[in-house]
Amino acid sequence: PYNAWNFHKIGLFNLELGRFDAARSALRKGLEYAPHLGFLHRELGHAYEGLGMSDSAMVAYREAMKAVPNDAYLRMRFASFLVDRGESEEAGEHILASANQLKFTDVHADVAEVGRVALRAGAYDAALIAYGRAAVLAPEVNLYQEGLAHAYAGVGDYGQAVAVLNLLVDRMGEDAKQPLLDRIQELESMNNGDG
Repeated sequence: PYNAWNFHKIGLFNLELGRFDAARSALRKGLEYAPHLGFLHRELGHAYEGLGMSDSAMVAYREAMKAVPNDAYLRMRFASFLVDRGESEEAGEHILASANQLKFTDVHADVAEVGRVALRAGAYDAALIAYGRAAVLAPEVNLYQEGLAHAYAGVGDYGQAVAVLNLLVDRMGEDAKQPLLDRIQELESMNNGDG
């Protein structure tokens, strides 16, 4: 049967395969049945991005934001898009809202992705929230600890960044320790006002 949900599934399937034109067609068809469904606009923005149609993607994301302003995934996706366009200030607003919406989630990969986008946007407060939550949920994932240290350094809390990296050094094999030790030395220098 023809309905917005089925066209959404077809659109998602095509997005996963990188077939952005087919995704765009399916999602636009879904919007004919339900023009106010924000997730259709969100995925349409993604399809337009894949097609290199930045202005159309912007319109789709803004339509999605009108329909579902509290969708953390939408805000993260839109923020990533804005960073790619060089609009880091607006991206920072969306990524901070996304991080705040996800700070109680149990899905560490979701908040880590928000942290990654936040670092790209230079939104270090949001990165602290996101990577802090991811590090609590999955403390064994070194990448989250590294992101947390980077976020601490971004907000100027070099002492905390060093503390996190020192914990990582203890976990690393000998071949991986030197880059961390170099970064710790650099951060300590900054913390002492030498850098």
